[in-house]
Amino acid sequence: MRIYKPEVMGIYNRTLSVQPWSPPGVSMTAARRIWPSTRGENTVVAVLDTGVDYNHPDLKTNIIGGISFVSGEKDFIDLNGHGTHVTGIIAANSRILGVAPQSKILAIKVMAKNGAGTFQGIIQGLEYARRWRGKQGEVVNV
Repeated sequence: MRIYKPEVMGIYNRTLSVQPWSPPGVSMTAARRIWPSTRGENTVVAVLDTGVDYNHPDLKTNIIGGISFVSGEKDFIDLNGHGTHVTGIIAANSRILGVAPQSKILAIKVMAKNGAGTFQGIIQGLEYARRWRGKQGEVVNV
């Protein structure tokens, strides 16, 4: 097993770069080795979490839609940050690259801004993802 020692200044300098790069955690998954074969093209991933910031510059081109099953939060925008972070690990595709930067994201909000959710909301979210079909017949990977 390799032990990675992140270099804080090196990471900081990379965030200032205009060149796309993958953070150490993404690199540890060996994503870069698989990218010559696939970057997630033609894949739809459902993210069931606190929503997604659909205005985020590293994510906005990959988000194909969303829904909220949280009472009092009709929009699937992320008011917590966790769902956006998870989505970035999967599909960031601008200055930062996720594991599958060309995959598409269906955001399903099942947890509120405080991070709490209900079994009912999670079940509804899973059912929605299972039944969802894209315009060309795409299905979701949950």
